[in-house]
Amino acid sequence: MTVSSATATRCLGVVVFSLWAASCSKRAAAPEPTAAPSHGAASHAPLDVPMTAPRLVADLERTHVKVSFSPETDPSLGYEVVIPKDWTFARPPASAGADAVISLGSAVGPAGWGSPAITMSATKPAFEIPIDAWLRDVFAHGGYSTAMAHWFPGPEGLYFEMAGTRVHDGAEEVRRTSVRADGGHVFAVTCLAPREHWDQVKETCWVAHSSLHLKKKTGQSRLETWLTAEGKRPDFRMAYPASWSATPVPRAPDGISAVDVRLTDAKQEKLLAYVQVKARRLDKGEAVPPLDRLASRTLEKLAGIGFSASGAPAPLTEDDDPRAAAVPGWLGGFSVSGHSAGSDATARLGFAHRDGVLLTWLAISPTAHDDPMVALRAQRAFEIARATAEVD
Repeated sequence: MTVSSATATRCLGVVVFSLWAASCSKRAAAPEPTAAPSHGAASHAPLDVPMTAPRLVADLERTHVKVSFSPETDPSLGYEVVIPKDWTFARPPASAGADAVISLGSAVGPAGWGSPAITMSATKPAFEIPIDAWLRDVFAHGGYSTAMAHWFPGPEGLYFEMAGTRVHDGAEEVRRTSVRADGGHVFAVTCLAPREHWDQVKETCWVAHSSLHLKKKTGQSRLETWLTAEGKRPDFRMAYPASWSATPVPRAPDGISAVDVRLTDAKQEKLLAYVQVKARRLDKGEAVPPLDRLASRTLEKLAGIGFSASGAPAPLTEDDDPRAAAVPGWLGGFSVSGHSAGSDATARLGFAHRDGVLLTWLAISPTAHDDPMVALRAQRAFEIARATAEVD
């Protein structure tokens, strides 16, 4: 660990300027290469999660210090972050990288404030997942009720963050976590504090999230290699994660082309999840069908490949599908619960219209409850196929 010297302290001036700029930022749209039940009644006013701290930033050079850390085993995980001078920074133990989550150090505040902590960590999923949906799952499984969740344009680029509360060991605690993907890793900053002392540390937490600087930043947010697949007549191309396989659908009817994308187990014996992209050229003068009719027709086709819906399609909300707004010609999307191969399953549907071609995306996966990681991978494969689809 390197704690800022006089030279590093002068560098805080750059951080201060960046944080002032971030103070003027608004919620950002989700990038494209992406509520748990309350435990007990809250005993406080609604949680205040600041997105700016002008008074703290104005005095930052006197009260805070920039710490720097790079693991000897993997310098690519090195970072710098700004924390209060009176907080104690601890290096991670040598064995911290043995688990799926790699500890990158922590800073602990005064005992009189309940020892709030700011921790830095990284994980390497090895395959594409939507990091925003992944963090939502982390909060849900941790029992947190969500107070805030959004993408934010920080000084170092976009990151997704959430804040929430839960009752733990009889006391209410606050968690604020931000995540960003770079170089195949997902880097996280997490602030944990007793609810009764949150107001004393909330601005310090914002500074930590916004000041995180990756020393070996690549600017590459993909978590695995993407490959390209094509459909013919009508012609289109799309990308998919390399851990999946893609094949054009043979013998498609005239005016229709499609690509199947499959995720199988390591032995390539069991189908884990399925995505399809289909393009249909509309007849001259043919209107785009209503969205509900598109959904019902797609469900009929899904029934033919073994998916049985157990309820009506539910429109995808902005939280469910934050990247949909950036899709050209987007018409809408749905989520459908059902069964496939004797197990509970979820289908995701999406539709767009571009230059006389109707595009349909669908994904079938286990439910997030039964297999959260495969469900996340299917969602991301759906998003990638949708974001990269180009019609000739």
